[in-house]
Order: sequence, then C-alpha cells, then structure tokens
Amino acid sequence: MWTYLFLGLFGVVAIVGVSILLFLQFFVSSMDQIEGAAPFFEKDASLTCYHCGKETVASRKTCQHCGHELQ
Repeated sequence: MWTYLFLGLFGVVAIVGVSILLFLQFFVSSMDQIEGAAPFFEKDASLTCYHCGKETVASRKTCQHCGHELQ
C-alpha cells in the first residue's frame, strides 16, 4: 500500500516539475522577444560612471574604479 502511495506522489511531483519547467521555458523565450526586457534579466548589466567615464557594474552603489556614488 505504501508503495502505491509513494509512486502516486512521485508521479504528481514529476508532472508538476515538468509543468513548471515548460512554463519557465516559455516565459524566458517570450521575454527575449519583448524589447527592453533584457536588462532586467542580465546579471552583469553595466553603466558608465559620470565621474570617471569607465563602465561599472550597475548593481553597485559606487563606481568600482573611482569610488564615487552612482546615480
């Protein structure tokens, strides 16, 4: 009896997992088609420091080169 319960639960978990993966695949591929959505998904987005003019990681509060606060 426990074997059938375990196999049933495993099947439900597998179906939900595959459904989530398919949804994420569709969501990510559709977001690539939306103009302007890419910066929200890029991990290493950069910007130019207004003080020194060098590119720095956008997630920082200060420039990694000169230390001035980013706006």
